[in-house]
Amino acid sequence: MTARYKRATAPFDETARARLWVAGVPEPEIGAESSPELAELVDSFYDEGSGKRSDLGSVKGLEKLRIALSDSGSDPIADRIRYLVESVVRVNGSGLDGLNFRIVIRLRDHGFDAGVCTSVVHACKHEYVDVITSTTTARYIVETNLKAEFQIARPTTEYLSLLEMVPKVFVGTPVTLRTVVQTMCTAGEVSMKCMAMHVPPWRRWAYVHAKWSAPHVRSVSVSPARNSSPARLKACRVEMVNKLKSLPMASGFL
Repeated sequence: MTARYKRATAPFDETARARLWVAGVPEPEIGAESSPELAELVDSFYDEGSGKRSDLGSVKGLEKLRIALSDSGSDPIADRIRYLVESVVRVNGSGLDGLNFRIVIRLRDHGFDAGVCTSVVHACKHEYVDVITSTTTARYIVETNLKAEFQIARPTTEYLSLLEMVPKVFVGTPVTLRTVVQTMCTAGEVSMKCMAMHVPPWRRWAYVHAKWSAPHVRSVSVSPARNSSPARLKACRVEMVNKLKSLPMASGFL
C-alpha cells in the first residue's frame, strides 16, 4: 500500500474508527476485496509525492461508476422498478412528505414486494424503499435523491465529473449501491483534502453506507396519505350514507 494512500486514509486508523463507531454502527468491511480498489482510486488523485490533484483520479472514478451503473441499467427488473418510481416522482416531486409510501403503493399495485425501510445511524433516521423479488430473491434499493447524499462544499472539477454520473433516482442492488457510495465518498474525501478542508465523520463512506446497511424496520402498511385521498374520502362518505339509509326511520332525514 503506497505512502500516498496511507496519508489520505490516515483518519481511518484504529483509534479514529473506535471513536467514530462507538455508537454501534458496524465498522466498514475493508478487506482484500475492497482495499486495492480504494487504494487505487485514492492514490490516483495524487501526483507522485506532491499531494496535488490528478486528472487520472477522475478517469478511474468515472470508470468505476460507469461499470456499476451500467450493470444496474442492464437489469430488466431494475429498469421496470425505476420506470414506476420515476413516474411517481414526476407527479409528486422528490420532496413530498410520504413520497416513499406512494412509491411502495405504486410498486405493490404492479406486483412488487416493496416496503419502506427505516434505519437509525447515530440517532439520525433514514428512510428508503426496498424491493424483494420472488423470482431471483434479489433485493433492490430505491433512493429518490441519491445525488443529494454526495453534495459537498467547494468541490473540485474531478469530483463534479463523478457527481454528474450519479442518478437522482437510484434503483440497484446493495452491491451496486455500495460501489457508488464507496467511490463517491472516497473521491469526496480527496476533493475536500485537496481544498484544505476538514472531512467530517458523516462524510466518510462507511457512515454514509450505514444508512442502507444498518439494521432497519420494514413497513408495507398503506400510507395515511392514501387513506385521506379525495377518492377514498368520497368512498367513505358514500358508504356512510348507505349505512345511515339502512337504519330505521333514517330515510326521512336523508
